[in-house]
Amino acid sequence: MVGALRPAGEQEQRAGVERRAQGLLLAGGQRLSCTLHLGLRGRTGECQQRQDQARCRERMSKDARDRRAPAHEPRTGWRSLHCAPSKVPREPAASVTAQSECSIIVAPQLHIFASDCGGKTVETAGRGCGGGGSGHSAWGPAMTVTYQPVLVLLSIGVAILGSLTALALTAAAGRGGASSQRSFALANGGLIMGATIWSMHFVAMMAVEFPVVVNYSLAETVGSVAIAMVATGVGLYLASARKLGLLSIPVGGLLMGLGIAGMHYLGMSAIRGCGLAYDLRLVAASVGIAVVASTAALWFAFYRRGVGMTLAGGVVQGLAIASMHYTAMAATYFVPLGVEAAISPPIFTQSLLAYLIALGIAAISAGNFLLIAFMGRSPLTAEEVRLVQETFRKVDPFAPLVADLFYRRLFEIAPQMQRLFPADLTDQKAKLMAMLAIIVANLDQLEEIVPALRDLGRRHVAYGVGMEDYEPVRQALMWTLEQGLRQDFTPAARSAWEATFRAFTTQMMAGAEDPAPAHGGYLAARPAGA
Repeated sequence: MVGALRPAGEQEQRAGVERRAQGLLLAGGQRLSCTLHLGLRGRTGECQQRQDQARCRERMSKDARDRRAPAHEPRTGWRSLHCAPSKVPREPAASVTAQSECSIIVAPQLHIFASDCGGKTVETAGRGCGGGGSGHSAWGPAMTVTYQPVLVLLSIGVAILGSLTALALTAAAGRGGASSQRSFALANGGLIMGATIWSMHFVAMMAVEFPVVVNYSLAETVGSVAIAMVATGVGLYLASARKLGLLSIPVGGLLMGLGIAGMHYLGMSAIRGCGLAYDLRLVAASVGIAVVASTAALWFAFYRRGVGMTLAGGVVQGLAIASMHYTAMAATYFVPLGVEAAISPPIFTQSLLAYLIALGIAAISAGNFLLIAFMGRSPLTAEEVRLVQETFRKVDPFAPLVADLFYRRLFEIAPQMQRLFPADLTDQKAKLMAMLAIIVANLDQLEEIVPALRDLGRRHVAYGVGMEDYEPVRQALMWTLEQGLRQDFTPAARSAWEATFRAFTTQMMAGAEDPAPAHGGYLAARPAGA
């Protein structure tokens, strides 16, 4: 905070050549006799209207703009406003008592103001309007704002819907067959989460009914969107890719929480039309809510995998965004400004804001379409599924012989893999054929067995299987099918089996990179059986 309340000393009173404009301001029903120290040369302005606070403020503000700052002060338009209250009672919150003459530092270009003259230091700063608090400032009582309930509910709905989309897309990143598909899903998840946070914030701000006209600075608004997208995108990537091991979800949650908070407070600084003051305790609480709830949402979505857990994570994340926003709004005081507010930089109005919010919501809707396409798309075509299932029915009656051929060929191609298996392969051969039967039967709904495939991949790591060991298994499987099917193993059938192998080993490799604990299931088998 850069504005500060401080006692007026003799050195300050002697600094510069001062001109004084006497006036009366009404603060919380009490009259304050104020002297504006302008510095340097200039005519004296007078303001004696006892009941016209606005005219008094305007006259003093105009006189301030007509003067240059004293040479010893920064060149940002600083002014000193000395107040001698006739009688100011002790009041709660932002309003404090005045026991002696005091000085309020005012920076009109930055819209920085301090609270009432008094024996305590109260700092406020900002370039626009603040939130839902109530208190008093040197320019009069802090404004009371109200909310439109329908838009409040809409903002919460936007947060939940967008969070569901983003988390589901990011979860789908691990299910994509190719790395390009995973990158696409991750990038879209980050973009949609950032757009969600931004859209929720500004829909919620449109729900606020200010007693003054407000508008928004374009630069800060664009910056707030960028912060949300970058921070949440990196957080989602860390949580889904598990690059930091067990720390991936906590670090991802921290980044996402800070991104949500950063977006909010930078977005608030974009408002033009009134001053900002914050209750730092509630500010800290809002950041804590964002970080803790974001971490919980990522845990639901990526540690406890499954559709139900992803849905729970989306709801928790959406409520985290909304809770952070409304806690931050409760931490904010709206302070009415004088004419200085008119010298704000270029702005855009709420009509343009409405269009931007519509674009954000459209991005969320587009994300839902992407999600549907991603979740509904099988890595195999219907023809490939038909060919694999048809050819497998021909070899399944000869399962023991097929398993013998497979392991014989595997140990010829990669003798070092023999150490991964027990001496007696009878049980292992049965597990191999049972696993293939389950995979082939579920090719048209591969999503159903993805958790089991990933768990199988995790167990393979425990057995000592490396990523390089999957290629010899592929070669041995293709050779075995060719020997068993002969002329029925057409180029089309080979291509279908190659696609099938890629589909299920991709999930196993993803499981091998995931540190989540493995637990047995109906695809349990020793390494090369997969």
